[in-house]
Amino acid sequence: MKIDFHTHVHFENYNPEKLLEAMKRNNIRAAGLAGYNRDSYWDNILAFKKAGLNVEFDDLLCKVKKDGDFFYFPRINEWENKDGFHLLVLGNQKGLSRGNCLEKNIEKALENECLPSIEHTFVNINYADISKKQEEIVLKICEKYNGKIAIGWNGYSIPCLKKAIDVIISPARLIGKDIRFSDTNAKLENFHKYLSYNKINCPIIADTDLHARYEKDLNLIGTSDTDILVRTDGGKGFRDSFKQELFSGGYTINKGYVPIKHFMVSYAIPWVLGNLSKEFHIKLRPRG
Repeated sequence: MKIDFHTHVHFENYNPEKLLEAMKRNNIRAAGLAGYNRDSYWDNILAFKKAGLNVEFDDLLCKVKKDGDFFYFPRINEWENKDGFHLLVLGNQKGLSRGNCLEKNIEKALENECLPSIEHTFVNINYADISKKQEEIVLKICEKYNGKIAIGWNGYSIPCLKKAIDVIISPARLIGKDIRFSDTNAKLENFHKYLSYNKINCPIIADTDLHARYEKDLNLIGTSDTDILVRTDGGKGFRDSFKQELFSGGYTINKGYVPIKHFMVSYAIPWVLGNLSKEFHIKLRPRG
């Protein structure tokens, strides 16, 4: 099935049924409704039930039925790490915290038999490229956790937008500020080739990272997705089959970018406002 591994929903702004309708239109059968620095899995199940939908679930997978179709929502959350990376984790979220460094959160995830993925791997929290030091951390992490972690191709890392920003801020480099906005997905793909050449198995997961603040944003789900064979008889089966297919290379990715207008309205402007005041930050933070 096609899975959009990373989606932030705002069910306070629309009926969860609208999500299922958009998924059906876009042929997406599973989505990771990622909480941000929190485990939102049970909140999402409650939202589906309040909407009157037919819901079955265990600790790791929620299955929702609508008009004879089934949609799957594995337990996935996004964690900010104190060294500047974001980690997506499929599975039990026990012990994960935004106060941990990347390696500690990976260790906690692996203790829980989870799949951790370094999301938008070469993008910093401020949308710029990560530093050379951070790149070295990524390489060491991939070497250490060979065959256990994934890396993320992201539908919000829009090349033309990043190029435009890079031109605007280029004078800053003349005064010693090494800030760059490059095509980080291209950098990720080159990095993956390097890893593969050196027999380091850290597969790429493609996802949209959709911030669906408004109902119309849901139409963009699956802009990027991962097409993979998974079991649907329960959360453990889903998780384990996903990992098995991923690390054996039995999957394909479909890459695409969200429109710039959506990026600005539903992500960039709220992100800026959220950093201006605590009140805005609470109201506008990524949901899940």
